[in-house]
Amino acid sequence: MRLLAAIALVLAACEPAEPPRFTTSDSAGVAIAVSRYSAWDADPVARWVVDTVPRLDLTTTGTGPEHEFYRAVDGAVLDDGRIVVADDGSTQIRIYAPDGRFVASTGREGEGPGEYEQISTLEVLGGDTLGVFSWPDRWTVLAPDLTVARIANLGVRAWSPMALPDGNVATFEAFASMLEHEGGNGLIRPPASVVRRDAEGRVVDTLWTGPGHEEFMITDGEQRSAMRPLFGRGPAFDIRDGVLYVGTSDALAYDMIDVDGAVLRRVRVPSYDLSVSSEAVELERESYLPEGPVPPAYRERVAMLPAPDTRPAYRDFFIDTEGHLWAGALRTRTTLDDPWPFEVFSPEGEWLGTLSLPPRFEVFEIGLDYVLGSRRDALDVEHVQLLPLRRGSGGS
Repeated sequence: MRLLAAIALVLAACEPAEPPRFTTSDSAGVAIAVSRYSAWDADPVARWVVDTVPRLDLTTTGTGPEHEFYRAVDGAVLDDGRIVVADDGSTQIRIYAPDGRFVASTGREGEGPGEYEQISTLEVLGGDTLGVFSWPDRWTVLAPDLTVARIANLGVRAWSPMALPDGNVATFEAFASMLEHEGGNGLIRPPASVVRRDAEGRVVDTLWTGPGHEEFMITDGEQRSAMRPLFGRGPAFDIRDGVLYVGTSDALAYDMIDVDGAVLRRVRVPSYDLSVSSEAVELERESYLPEGPVPPAYRERVAMLPAPDTRPAYRDFFIDTEGHLWAGALRTRTTLDDPWPFEVFSPEGEWLGTLSLPPRFEVFEIGLDYVLGSRRDALDVEHVQLLPLRRGSGGS
């Protein structure tokens, strides 16, 4: 009996130990963070939850046009609890008290100072100073009293300005691939970059360059056109405290890059499953066809779209106020009315796990205990809401 027990102990000692769930290492001065599975899978009590019942709904905290939204595109909670919202439909920047009462607004449609053609981005630059980006290339800086402090033109290729600590901005730069394409029909992925611009809108340097958004190019004689491919891949990015978080969506992975363009950390989840079924692909293809008669030429183009074997790992990045990265899944035409899944990572790059936001919800900002965004109800009415965020015990 003693001999058998001794043999069992020896065999147990020889079994390879299970590799750790999360590891960090150093490679030429760059931290490498790798997760085998999520922290919330290991400890379900630590899971976070976003409640679907809003803590505050600016559509219902008052009456009149100040509480009606049409294409609310961005927003933020200021340090004193006030909420600022960019509403493209009214071309206004509006401010609300912490209890949802309307306080003030500025902006109207036009091309002059304090006027906007199409608002797409709102950034808090420092204190209560705001930056507003409007199509095609105008960057307007508003003082805390909402007066215009500065205007700069960022160029027609600049999108999604992101605030940097020194008062400058970083912008995503897309390239006009359709105009430059010389091949036949097929999937292409032109390059893209994130650049730093000074107060006058001039490019100072490039922080990142990599593959941009996939496009399916169609050539018919001298005519060229592009379609969004099925489950197309593209980059995602955000900035917090001077660090650029950027990924290509080819895998559940991203890099953290400083303001000088140096990679600080690489985050990877090698085993994350990105497979997509042929049934899901064909459902998505069918969703490209509108109800009613479809022109044969358009039907042929939809049929030409290649069927991918994998899906993108994410569509959007959001860095919350505590430094966690939220990677939002690609929402396709067939999943717009489903809950929106996010993969959440700690500031150190540890994969915490998956949580979902309500259907038809667009994120503006994520704080310690809230998610600010816009949600359409069953009647297609827009509601700008603060959703409660509960961070589970033991979570990073």
